[in-house]
Amino acid sequence: MTPSARGVTDSAGRFQLPAVHEEKRVFWFTPLEHFGTTSYRFCVGGAPTTTTQQVAAMASTRMMGWARGDTLECFHWTLRDSARVSCNRPMIQYAEFTFGAWRDARDSGYYRLLRADEDTRGYAQRAVVQWLAVTRPNASGGPSVLAQLELPTGEAIVGATYAIRRGRVVARVESIRRTKWDNRRWLAFELGGPGEAREVPDH
Repeated sequence: MTPSARGVTDSAGRFQLPAVHEEKRVFWFTPLEHFGTTSYRFCVGGAPTTTTQQVAAMASTRMMGWARGDTLECFHWTLRDSARVSCNRPMIQYAEFTFGAWRDARDSGYYRLLRADEDTRGYAQRAVVQWLAVTRPNASGGPSVLAQLELPTGEAIVGATYAIRRGRVVARVESIRRTKWDNRRWLAFELGGPGEAREVPDH
């Protein structure tokens, strides 16, 4: 049984869905069952004026477990002319990180690190950095994205995080390609002003 519900956000971007209660009868044959985990899939559409092509391009996002405080924080963005929707995932930090600080002659702000699925199964992903300005809010009251860069990792990635090293902000991504000793292979990119990133040794 797959219960579903549909809702519309109010002027503040909030929505509420009725509670869903699920009851399972489990016969233990294999240890591969993930007990105690509930999956949610949110299919996000645009306003009534949104075209069919735009709605079709918006991705579904899957939430494992619970959303922070029973809330769901989502935003719409674009990569390679493809519309995407990313939402918070506090349990596994899959969708996004916001971190660090940058400043140039005109603006200041912080970074957002995103992972974008490259295939329908979600096994292959790419890392994308956005530079958000807090001094020039857009019309909706949120920060403006001044620049966006897909990190030049070569191969796809399987993980992403960040670090602050000697005052420098570094985005770290785990490559899908492992080392010759079959260890995890991490790539590091030092972030600067809008659109600036350079690969540095990961140590």
